[in-house]
Amino acid sequence: MTISNGFWTAGIRAFGMASVSMLALAGVAAQAQTQAQMQDSETAPDERQAADTPRGNQIIVTARTFEEDLQDVPIAVSALTDEALTNRAADDLGDIADNIVGFAFEEFTGLLAQPAIRGQTNLRLGSPVQNVATYLDGIYIQRNYLIDQGLLDLERVEIIKGPQSALYGRNAFAGVINLVSRTPDLDEITGHIRGGIGTDEFYEASGTINIPIIPGKVALLAHAAYQTFDGTIPNSHPLADAEGCVTCGNLGGFERETYQVTLRAEPSEALSFQASYFHTERFQEHVANFSFGTANFLDPYNYNNCSDIDGQNRLYCGELPGSPDFVTGAQASPLFGPVPDSRPDGFLIDPRAFGLRGPTDVISARVDFSPADPLTLTYQFGYTFGDVDGRGATPRNPLEPLPIPLGPPFDEPQTFFDSSGSGSEFESYSHDLRLTYESDTIYGFVGANYSTTNDIESNSTDVFPIGTLDTPQEIVDRLFYPIGPGEPIFPAFPGRRTFLERDEDILSLYGFLEVNLTEAFTLTAEGRYTIEDRATIDRLTPDPNDPTIQALEPPRDDITEKFFTPRFTATYAVTPDNLLYASVARGVKAGGSNGLGVPFLPQQQFQRETNWTYEIGSKNYFPEIGLTLNAALFYTDWNDLQTTEVRRLADGSLPPPGTSSTITGNVGSVTIKGGEFEGVWEVTDAITFDFGAAYNDATYDDDVTAQRFEFSLVCDGAVCPTGPVPIGGNQLERVPVFDAYAGLGYNGEFGDDGSFYLRVDGSYQTKQYVDEVNLAWVPDRFLMNMQAGVTFGNISVRAVVQNLLDERYVTNALFLLGTGGPQSSSYVPIFGLDRTARISIGYEF
Repeated sequence: MTISNGFWTAGIRAFGMASVSMLALAGVAAQAQTQAQMQDSETAPDERQAADTPRGNQIIVTARTFEEDLQDVPIAVSALTDEALTNRAADDLGDIADNIVGFAFEEFTGLLAQPAIRGQTNLRLGSPVQNVATYLDGIYIQRNYLIDQGLLDLERVEIIKGPQSALYGRNAFAGVINLVSRTPDLDEITGHIRGGIGTDEFYEASGTINIPIIPGKVALLAHAAYQTFDGTIPNSHPLADAEGCVTCGNLGGFERETYQVTLRAEPSEALSFQASYFHTERFQEHVANFSFGTANFLDPYNYNNCSDIDGQNRLYCGELPGSPDFVTGAQASPLFGPVPDSRPDGFLIDPRAFGLRGPTDVISARVDFSPADPLTLTYQFGYTFGDVDGRGATPRNPLEPLPIPLGPPFDEPQTFFDSSGSGSEFESYSHDLRLTYESDTIYGFVGANYSTTNDIESNSTDVFPIGTLDTPQEIVDRLFYPIGPGEPIFPAFPGRRTFLERDEDILSLYGFLEVNLTEAFTLTAEGRYTIEDRATIDRLTPDPNDPTIQALEPPRDDITEKFFTPRFTATYAVTPDNLLYASVARGVKAGGSNGLGVPFLPQQQFQRETNWTYEIGSKNYFPEIGLTLNAALFYTDWNDLQTTEVRRLADGSLPPPGTSSTITGNVGSVTIKGGEFEGVWEVTDAITFDFGAAYNDATYDDDVTAQRFEFSLVCDGAVCPTGPVPIGGNQLERVPVFDAYAGLGYNGEFGDDGSFYLRVDGSYQTKQYVDEVNLAWVPDRFLMNMQAGVTFGNISVRAVVQNLLDERYVTNALFLLGTGGPQSSSYVPIFGLDRTARISIGYEF
């Protein structure tokens, strides 16, 4: 805590000194401008007009849902334009996170992906909603698997930091990922075609065409893209390249295609219309990972290194290993005795496992009508749909058969899979109506939003014959039996574990008002009142009269929540290029249901998370030296965390020690203190330097305990207490405390129509803890990328090398307690890609 507080104090001082320096520079610039005006009044109009000219590195964003200069937005926003995305080879949210400080993206599998902003992420991975909201062209994307932004023809990506629940609504708890697609050009035929090739069987092709159907009135933009990649880390499984493999060859590859169509029409100055359709087909292979932990019925080996209880280490302490080829005091299980370890070296994943596959669709339509000069009426429609599957390989050694007999049709030796997400489906509709008023001193709008969602979460535990890639149909039918009232129901192992259907009806009324009290001082008030009606239906419940069939009337859990999320901001423009702001905002993340099968009534539902964030910031552009520099300090009070809680007995009493059954509950609170800065320095016309750093000190408050550690009996009294396990002051798991980014670009021209660029980027993040007791951690990492490009007229050639130093690194890790029985633990480090290189050629017209 001493180091943390010292860092915080130093951060405040540094920010104060930076702010004073910025204000001093701004004051000198303002004084110089005033003196020039006094000396020559005839040139004063030109001097005043200079303030209205575009700033360097100007980016227009829609962070507050309407267009404005990034430097005028009193919110911490990081934005990457289409050119920046291309030049930095940012193909997915993981790449984008490497280029933006204060933003992280964890991808465990295709179905389990977690964005984090300012130290706030989902502590319960299976949560149906996120702490960070994702939007595509104004449409809320509730499930991360619904969109693959890497192949879209995007105009811009915005990472909006801090609670945005007032404007964006539900689950914009920590911030927003705002994806903006390209708008059709009404006047010119434009387009491009591109193709590329790279290491590890990387191939890509894409094309875009923009056609003015009625010049100046109607235009159509169509885009299609395809990519395939084999991954970089070899799979040691002997059948990795055999016929019937799903994850073939290396691990971490993919095959994906995207189709995008946008129609824009402006029949008059008062009326405009735009509609888009996005369709993706994706297949993501299993990521490179390995599993280790206590000995259990799936694995008779123990590679943990601490908390010795009854002759077996129950936990792992320290930095997670960077390779599956390790032995740290391996212990034979007292249950199984000494068993030879026949596991091959390297990463070992059954080739039938995969991360994600399935189609997704997003439809957006918007109409703007301005019947009178100060008023605009806007209606926006949205539709999202996804139907996906996933199958994870869980055993440390999938070549070893399950040691327990399962009976027919599982008579042959079987290996084990966790198919969390297989058969999941999501569909939503949304309608938004807004009336906007704009004058010289007042800008505001009021609106209403109504949305419905149908979210099906399907999970199963699968077993298939070992030593072959066959998946006999009789086993598939047994594992994935139909869901419906009266249909047969089978034991949960192996087979379906859950099939939950969540239906939601959400109505919200919102408003925004910005008043310019003076030319320099502005006040903004935002607010949203939300009513959520949610129903969770457990389709996989046995009928009370006949437990061999599914319930004829499935149990239904209804929840209604009402809440208000305000935001207030004060902005002071020191000069037209330098402003200060202060804000306070409330964020809300929706609650949910654990199901009616939970014996203790109050635990059948968990409540919403809330936070209050207080922020001061400064945005600055110094034209004399070509520097854009933005900074912010913030304090977040995060309450009612949705995290793991021990399942109580029907009377509310705690279960006996050794019980590991858990549910989602509201447990404790977290305090986050942090600061960040980002900048772009145009050193010369040819050299640009981008940089940034963020510090997010997210720690549990003093009264929080780790319930799952206490009741799973994994603590020996030395590594962690045998009774209640206090974690107050511990760092929040799965988020780095500090991250930084820097990029240096050099560009120039040659000949009549030739240009080139060369760029190097580097990103760093500190270690992140795997568990809430802060015993094990993912090590820190530093990654570098290099990009280069040359253009000859309409032809461009681009080359990129990612992970330039070829680091083998752990991106994040799963940590599980009790899944292998009492006193068990399991760790699953997940690895990023090794060095890759690719080159592409394109033609633009």
